Amino acid sequence: MFRNRFFAGENSSTSEDSDDDAPQNDVQESNAFANQYATGIGSAKERNRSKKDKKKSSVNPSIEQFLVKSLAINEEATVPTKKPSKNQEVPDVQKVNDEPKTEEINDDFVLKKLNEIRFKRGKGTMNYQDEFENLEQLRELVIKQNLDSDILIEISMAEITFELDSQRQRNESSGTDAWKRTLDRIDELLHHAFENNKLNTDILMPIMIQMDDTYTRILRDANADTQEYLECLMDEHRISSILDRFQTYLELNDENQSENRCVIYLRIIKHIYYKYNKRSEQSTILSIEQSCKFINAHDEAKFYSNQAILCQIYHLALHDHYHQARDLMFISHLQDTIDSLDIFIQILYNRTMVQLGLAAFRRGQISEAHQILVDFQCGHHIRELLGQDNNHQIYLYPYHMHINLQLIECVYCVSAMLIEALSTKRHRVSKHFYKLMSQAEKQAVTGPPESMREHIVAAFHALKVGDWKCSIDLIVNEKMNRQVWKLLLQNTDVYSMLRDRIKEVSLQYYLRTCATAFSDISMIILADMFDISVTKVSCIVGKLIFCRELMGSIDEGTKMLILNEKTQSKIEELSLELMWKVLKLHDQHEKLIRI
Repeated sequence: MFRNRFFAGENSSTSEDSDDDAPQNDVQESNAFANQYATGIGSAKERNRSKKDKKKSSVNPSIEQFLVKSLAINEEATVPTKKPSKNQEVPDVQKVNDEPKTEEINDDFVLKKLNEIRFKRGKGTMNYQDEFENLEQLRELVIKQNLDSDILIEISMAEITFELDSQRQRNESSGTDAWKRTLDRIDELLHHAFENNKLNTDILMPIMIQMDDTYTRILRDANADTQEYLECLMDEHRISSILDRFQTYLELNDENQSENRCVIYLRIIKHIYYKYNKRSEQSTILSIEQSCKFINAHDEAKFYSNQAILCQIYHLALHDHYHQARDLMFISHLQDTIDSLDIFIQILYNRTMVQLGLAAFRRGQISEAHQILVDFQCGHHIRELLGQDNNHQIYLYPYHMHINLQLIECVYCVSAMLIEALSTKRHRVSKHFYKLMSQAEKQAVTGPPESMREHIVAAFHALKVGDWKCSIDLIVNEKMNRQVWKLLLQNTDVYSMLRDRIKEVSLQYYLRTCATAFSDISMIILADMFDISVTKVSCIVGKLIFCRELMGSIDEGTKMLILNEKTQSKIEELSLELMWKVLKLHDQHEKLIRI
């Protein structure tokens, strides 16, 4: 283990006595001072030799002389001075000051100087650049004198602490040489820890936490449009590597203290969960799952486990494991207690739910995607909910972790468009969608659509008249790809999914509106009209008949849809109207319960 740390310097006080008759104690103190001078300086030859060495080194003094001289001056400043009496003999003080004391350079000497530097930490008059130079000189002195290697570890820890403090005060970017040097010192510290196995984890934990927090703050404060931000991102791999090594050190030496391992596991997860990596998808999913199991088993307060499970759900949803992520969210029951948790956890929960909605959309679960995203689009504080508002720096996520807001709005609007095309006139599923569409129609000018909303409005109108080809061309095109769909890493699968869903919605809308014009219709013709397989047409028609949205039957032999002309009576119309009103009242009641 390390040596006991102590602070150098003692409280010194100077006093003057103006009376002529000094007490006898003053004489004794002066004699003691003279004896100390006689024993400390040595012989006359040594004094002459030191004077010659001093003249030679006056141009470029060595590190040892610099440290010895500074230590001698500090010690002389602490010696109390008394005004001597008239009859008292005093040694020549001028000669004492002219001739510096010499002290043996050993471990205690270096530790004393190190503690003097540490004592200045946190003071307003401290100059970090000067202290860095002093620490570097101490390091060179230890290496030159071949002193104890534990002192190098102490010096490295002091350099790391001072540098992290200066980063917090100056908000420097991670591309500076000082930040690189700090990471080098942390690497050296871990190397010593693995070799000697002397470092206590309670000493290393604050350094790792402060390093990770400092890096996050640097990314958060940097301008995302500059090259500086890209240089900051290049350090993330090194930060993750340091945390991984420290995790290994904890597993080998800190088996009994599970809280430290929970903290490090969670910080490693937070560097992984938002990254999409198709090549090593299963490895990252398995790694996060194992870490979450350990955190959930050892975190009694559930502070770390709640964040870990949200990161796991986010990572699963990002890689299109929608059903697994949804089931994990239901099992966690976080939706029941999220309002009482910390604000950072609430923001992480919102980000996870949005990613879950995007995953549902990519998997073709249109209604579930709409149900998840509607709560975020109805309000006007989506940036604050996702931690992407620059006005709230404390809760701000780095730019590369943001979720594109235009992508969220587009997915919500397309989902609402497909749902509203199948809804009846008596009930609107998404009022916010109609509000967005009305705003887009007012702002639109004559000509082809340009913005994302204009494309969706035009596609919705084409879908309502049965022109499914035009609707597909308006949703899946080059402009929409540049604005929105390129942000989805699985965009090729989304294209095919959107084409199939638009065709199915067009077929259902056509059968609902035009069924009264036919007594029967061939499903083969319907398949050719909407470019769908006959089997798919049969499934859609059977579903409509089962839900009593279409009055008819299917002839399997001839593949014909036989329609029954039947008008609704007044009682049936009133019953349907009452049913929609009861459903609307039920929805309002559910919202009140949530509030």
